[in-house]
Amino acid sequence: MYSKIIAIILQTCLIVKVMTPPNSNPIKNILSRKSIKGIFVSDIFPNIVIVLILIQTSLYLYVMCQQEIGSIPILPDENHKFSEWQLMEIFCHLCNILGYFLRLWCFDTLKEYFTFDVTIKKDHKLITTGPYSLLVHPSYTGAILKYILVLQMNFQLCRYIPVYFPSTMGNILSSLWFKAFQVICLINVLHNRVIYEEKLDLSQWMLRFTTETIFQITANKKVYALANYFNKLSPKGKVGFDSTVLKESEEFIHRVDDFINSLIYFLLTPKLIRHSPIGGSYQRTLQLLKERDNMINDLLNLVSQRREEINNTPLDEPITPDMLTMLITVNTDRSIIENTDDMNTEPMTDDAIVGNFMEAAAGGIDTTSGSVCFVSYFMAQYPEVKKRVFEEIDSKFTRDQKLTFEDLNKLPYCEAVIRETSRFFPTVDLNYRMNTKEEILNGYVIPAETQIYIHHYGMNMHEAHWSKPEIFNPDRFLNDREKSMNFQFGGGIRMCPGRNLAMMELKAFMVLMYRKYDIELVDKNAPLKTHYSIIRHCDELKVRIKPRVF
Repeated sequence: MYSKIIAIILQTCLIVKVMTPPNSNPIKNILSRKSIKGIFVSDIFPNIVIVLILIQTSLYLYVMCQQEIGSIPILPDENHKFSEWQLMEIFCHLCNILGYFLRLWCFDTLKEYFTFDVTIKKDHKLITTGPYSLLVHPSYTGAILKYILVLQMNFQLCRYIPVYFPSTMGNILSSLWFKAFQVICLINVLHNRVIYEEKLDLSQWMLRFTTETIFQITANKKVYALANYFNKLSPKGKVGFDSTVLKESEEFIHRVDDFINSLIYFLLTPKLIRHSPIGGSYQRTLQLLKERDNMINDLLNLVSQRREEINNTPLDEPITPDMLTMLITVNTDRSIIENTDDMNTEPMTDDAIVGNFMEAAAGGIDTTSGSVCFVSYFMAQYPEVKKRVFEEIDSKFTRDQKLTFEDLNKLPYCEAVIRETSRFFPTVDLNYRMNTKEEILNGYVIPAETQIYIHHYGMNMHEAHWSKPEIFNPDRFLNDREKSMNFQFGGGIRMCPGRNLAMMELKAFMVLMYRKYDIELVDKNAPLKTHYSIIRHCDELKVRIKPRVF
């Protein structure tokens, strides 16, 4: 009997523990107490289930003890006491243990403790979403397994209540209590988490994603930018990396951002004002220069480390074929490319290498991350556009198919969406040029060496060039004439050198994300938060990322 009592108590503790989210405090802090539904779902409902389970366990143990002392005899059609182990009971206990560990595995590995969303919005309306099939998702399977023991004990007790309890109490317990208990238990299988505007800032996520991507492509180096952001979002499920490495990664991201912001400052602010002690301009100038120097030192250290790796690699062994290695080894006996001309025959200096690398970082991180956010924003705003993107992706790719450059070039509508998005939100709003000789433009005389600003947004919204420019219509870029009018990457000999990489990244993101997932805006009516400093930045884009329902 004692082994059964201990087992039941332990199993009840497991059931109660597995019903309690590991991080439940924020739920109570963020739910509005003005919402009766919110109070019920977040506080009352789970506690009712726990109390009912504890009461049922107490009743079960009470009947077990009474059977042992002879106060409650075994029913005629029963062949064993509650205290005796039966094969079915052992199976139910094992199911409960399996369900417990399966639910905890879902939290530790999948980083989700529950999977059926119950979202309480600001207007206190309940919206439920559940993309997974009940029997497919391991979290649901664990929830069902952990209730098998509860229902088995329920079934045994239901037969004793009408016989050994007073008629009034017995009727209440048998007709209402346990029926309600069973319903609540089944509902609790589906009730999994309560969240108030659960959201992800896509702008911050993509900034770190593109940082990781650029460093993988250019230097074949991990910078753990995504791990850092994940740890910030999931304080109880941290990724274990050296804290110093994570800190340096985050600092470098901010330095790149400061460097880009400083470009507009040094470009448009007169030197006299930059060095003026009035208004803090001089202090700002020094701070921006310090951050620039810190970023240069970081890149110099990276170049030095790679140069040492190359020198320590035997001549008969291959070296890493990436952009950084190419810049270091060009015009040397370890070069990974053929020399293209006879004009540049000397190896590149560290300063020249860092300069090229800064171009890649400054031109490939914020630009791409912002473009991804803008594309995601417009697709969420225009369901018919999103539907056509889904159809094109589904027609070209399976859900787990590897991507190739050739396959990505077979997505004309996705590319049209990217181009139309850039028409509304050009990565570079202003293009800065200086004429080398005197010109006459539209009747105006422009002296030589005049700084000229080309306003891309004004060009993109001008009715003289575009049909209904205020309407978001990707179909316009399926037309070759209007396609050639887009100056997304500039033009001429100074056209963006990373244009092919940027377009490939954007289309790859669309395929990898939208073939399995959907992105929804938390607040569809909220204005998009951006600012301009040489490039157009996305400051914040709160979204929900959900698996697509096929």
